[in-house]
Amino acid sequence: MKLKIGITGSNGVFGKKFINLYKSNYIFYKFDGDITSKNDVIKWLNSKNFDCIIHAAAKVPIKYVNDNYKYSLKVNFLGTKNLFNNLLLLKKKCFFIFLSTAQVYPFSKKPITENLKIKPISKYGKTKYLAEKYLLSKKNNLLGLSILRIFSYTDKKQSKEFFIPSIVNKIKYSKDYFVTDKLYQKRDFIHINDLCRFINHVIKYKLKGIINVGSGKSYQLNYIIKYFCKKFNKKIILNKKILKRKRNQDLYPNISRLKKSGFKFKYNIKNILDDFI
Repeated sequence: MKLKIGITGSNGVFGKKFINLYKSNYIFYKFDGDITSKNDVIKWLNSKNFDCIIHAAAKVPIKYVNDNYKYSLKVNFLGTKNLFNNLLLLKKKCFFIFLSTAQVYPFSKKPITENLKIKPISKYGKTKYLAEKYLLSKKNNLLGLSILRIFSYTDKKQSKEFFIPSIVNKIKYSKDYFVTDKLYQKRDFIHINDLCRFINHVIKYKLKGIINVGSGKSYQLNYIIKYFCKKFNKKIILNKKILKRKRNQDLYPNISRLKKSGFKFKYNIKNILDDFI
């Protein structure tokens, strides 16, 4: 018998992709209301007997959150709290998956483990961490809770405010050259299909707790720029005013917990970048 999966954020890039990939595996029930509305949430929760809920609804791009912090806090934190409080009132306990972010961590010169002291590097990260803390304080009232701290997943359908879509757009439509700073920062990029595959893995094996979700491999942002400049035949011109390495801004994970679950990746960095060509 197919599991009944409730999903918020179903109209986002991840939500659409996950539903499309696993529509034959599960029965999906999309939440199309206001996550901050108690009535909308209660009506949705009471309409179906969910086995699992994937909470992906959020205000994400950093610039958007910075410019609209109060509203983003309302959606990302208070919306999660609203959903969770009303979920706990149901007789049937279900498995709850919360899509969080690596931005709850501080920058680090070493691969980041899940027990690293939290210090959000952005307002977006702060909204997600507040939601995490609330969920963890109530977790014993669930069948299970999984908090996935996702590093840089990417897809060509993402907003141009995300790094790879932004860089591709700028390089592709530049003239014969691309002016850039030398970006030493290291990041971990994960293909959206691997992200979906891992969340399916979480559902299948009911993986609980906090888990870093990344490929386990880090790349300087320079690598991404050079890759696309070569593909689009554009010369790189470095901004001579900023050539020194800035303070540490590396953000990449230790994925030991993910590996112990038996999950294996299918896509590498070349697969990720080639999707944009």
